Amino acid sequence: MTIILRFFDRSFERLQYETKNVINDKITVEQEIQTLISGKKNELNIMMILPLIVVTQVKSMQASDTTGDMLFNFIVRLVALGMFVLAYIIGKRLMKIEA
Repeated sequence: MTIILRFFDRSFERLQYETKNVINDKITVEQEIQTLISGKKNELNIMMILPLIVVTQVKSMQASDTTGDMLFNFIVRLVALGMFVLAYIIGKRLMKIEA
């Protein structure tokens, strides 16, 4: 009887040890993933803001009488803005990691 109890006690200790190791490994991996992703999230935000800054700088350098067809420029800028928004949404979805 005591041999059986010792066996179960050792098995239970081993199970606890292995479970603790698995949980620690998962936590470590999740922290590493979050560290890698946080840098990429910052890159995404910067890459989405830079084109807007460039467009405003170019727009401020243009003379108002050389703009040409205002409707065409408006449509082109609207399409470009839509592309930026779509790229941002796709980037955010790619960065979203669920366990």
